[in-house]
Amino acid sequence: MLTPEAAALLPVVLLLIMTIFQGVAYYQAQEYAQAAAAEGARAARLYDGSAAGGEQEARQLLAQTGGQWLLSGAAVTARRTAETAQVTVDGTAPRLLPFVTLHIHRAVQGPVERFVPDTAP
Repeated sequence: MLTPEAAALLPVVLLLIMTIFQGVAYYQAQEYAQAAAAEGARAARLYDGSAAGGEQEARQLLAQTGGQWLLSGAAVTARRTAETAQVTVDGTAPRLLPFVTLHIHRAVQGPVERFVPDTAP
């Protein structure tokens, strides 16, 4: 039998536990988005890489690691210029608390590999 004080405190304790779980899910979703963006950027930065190849690599990583659950509505965009390649992953973390929507945005950018001929002295 619960005392009235314990009965009043129980919802607060449960809310605190759910807040901790929400924080863990948000952190994990950020890590998935960062990993997917980094993998996509790695592929897009290759000498013979492309923006489409980077986007495909990022989507493939999300699919293989179960990122659809941790990153709902994942949108992957990639762009590549002559000097840089960038892959962006956007999505929403799982919602464990009512009225809380946590958006995720991760972008990784780096220089494109290119051949620089050796100049003779």
